[in-house]
Amino acid sequence: MSGDKSQPANLEQVLRLAVASSSTSEEPASSMQPMTAERTQFLQTVLSSMSGTNHIQRMKMIIAHCCSSESSKENLCDALEELSDWCEDIDMACDFHKVGGFIIFTTLLRHEDDGVKSKCAELIANLCQNNPYCQEKLLETNEMNRLMEMTGSPRETPLIRTKALYALSGLLRGNMTCQEHFVKSDGFSLLLKSMQRDDNKICTKASFLLMSLMRDQPKFKDELAKMGFVEQLTIILTKEHKAEHEHVMAALLELCTGCQLALHEAQRSEFGLQDLLASRISLLHEQPESEEELDYMKRLKQLLSKQLNDDVIDR
Repeated sequence: MSGDKSQPANLEQVLRLAVASSSTSEEPASSMQPMTAERTQFLQTVLSSMSGTNHIQRMKMIIAHCCSSESSKENLCDALEELSDWCEDIDMACDFHKVGGFIIFTTLLRHEDDGVKSKCAELIANLCQNNPYCQEKLLETNEMNRLMEMTGSPRETPLIRTKALYALSGLLRGNMTCQEHFVKSDGFSLLLKSMQRDDNKICTKASFLLMSLMRDQPKFKDELAKMGFVEQLTIILTKEHKAEHEHVMAALLELCTGCQLALHEAQRSEFGLQDLLASRISLLHEQPESEEELDYMKRLKQLLSKQLNDDVIDR
């Protein structure tokens, strides 16, 4: 199902191809004569047929193919991959919705084959990335809930959970309306469960998404603190050190930055966060690959120390 991605993108490239195909060693391309008006019009017509409505027709063909019950899983994967390539362009992503493309998600996100579901989630990620139009149109469907279900389901493979979370990240990034819907649908609990999984990729993606949400809407920090996130992230960090702990630590630092409630929670002696920071800094201080994580820990330790001093002064 893959399309021709080597097509010329403008009139100059069409001309060069035309000259290259017709030139000989006796008549090099550098000796070409100015184009006649008739030749110019011809090449413009060719270019228009390549870059005008052609991609729309191609999308419609692929959508019809995806809706056919006779399509094999291999062909569906190829079709979804081609659509993902097209939809990396924001205008083409919008066109995909306008020609009815979102209809395929109802079936393909629930397909029996993991490869199809994975490719479908990846397509959604490409469609929604920095694209408010597609974000809003996808929210109008029920597919955010389906992506959340896929992310949290123990029945899904790690690959499916990771791709679904990747799609959610694209849908939520920079879109306050989608973020509010996600939070109301218990999205924070979903992220916490993902961070608690023994899976480097999904823990890392969940940590990044949590940080992104806090930075987009700092008001979420109070809600996270009330939900016990300081304690829960600390528990994750007390386990045997792993590479993904760098991103969990970054999320905890972000939560405690500018949030008094989170800072007070972090100082509770029963959580043992200050002792954890001291021991982990000692463990990693001579490991160059842990430089960023060390920086997060030192900054968090400074925040806690400052808050403790402020509390003493207030008394």
